Amino acid sequence: MERTQTPSLTEQAATWLVALDGGKADLPAFEAWRDRDPRNAATFAQVAAVWTNLSDARSLASTDPIAPSQPAARLSRRHLLQAASVMGMVGVGLTGTRLWARSSATTAVGERRTILLREGTRLDLNTDTAVEWTDGADGARVWLNRGEIALDIARGDGALTTASVQAGLTPGRYNARVQGPTSTVLVLAGALSAPNATHVEAGQQLTAGVGKATITADVGDTARDRAAGWRRGEIVLSGQPLDAVLADYNRYLTRKLAIGDPSLRAIRIGGRFTSNDPDDFLAALHASFGITVRRQGSLTVLYSQPHKIVPA
Repeated sequence: MERTQTPSLTEQAATWLVALDGGKADLPAFEAWRDRDPRNAATFAQVAAVWTNLSDARSLASTDPIAPSQPAARLSRRHLLQAASVMGMVGVGLTGTRLWARSSATTAVGERRTILLREGTRLDLNTDTAVEWTDGADGARVWLNRGEIALDIARGDGALTTASVQAGLTPGRYNARVQGPTSTVLVLAGALSAPNATHVEAGQQLTAGVGKATITADVGDTARDRAAGWRRGEIVLSGQPLDAVLADYNRYLTRKLAIGDPSLRAIRIGGRFTSNDPDDFLAALHASFGITVRRQGSLTVLYSQPHKIVPA
């Protein structure tokens, strides 16, 4: 009985690349194959670099006034395999890696970071965030693994994936946040579409968790202000209860805030405060509600009356 030979990684990568170029690839299946093993991604990056180099060479030849005029032709899988075997011996540039392998970035607690991608696309990372992306000719694809991002797409389509969201994005501005099993995507400009025919327009928000998704038809100014505020290093509050405010503030702080008097939990707070330095916020609490604070171990604890402060 004749044994079927498993295609080599280079052959598999070349097959995927030809399918992608011809618009016949099953994109989720391709991504599953690429992400299954780092060697798959590395081999695909090398074959993609060969593809790019040969495409550049053909473009130069077609614009050479001395070169004879020839019709453009797609590279076949066989041609790719031959070229990859030769160019792989002498090495290839990082062009293919940049186009197809995921890049990644993280921020520490209290840190923000801005990454400028091609075609004017901008990616802002909020505190304690982990994100990956590819930045190819078909647009930016972003995977939000933890935390919060703002994504500005200037031109071309994009895509966003979290544990509970998989969506295509038109040019526009988006704010995405992962909180445990739940993801929220606020559409500030543009539109979002998901595989189940979900469509979210500007001014709306998609909230997706385990097995369910809801759309908020009009998020109002509060959500917009909050999304714009964190990019400026601000926390924007509009009447949230104190315990919810502290939970949000603690995302930015290494020394966490805690409530020492349960009667304070329901107090509602409004205003704008610096996200990584709570001194003005604590001063406002003292001026408005007489709240005092005390450092206890690794915490800053809030109390309603001075006599309730206990020694550290």
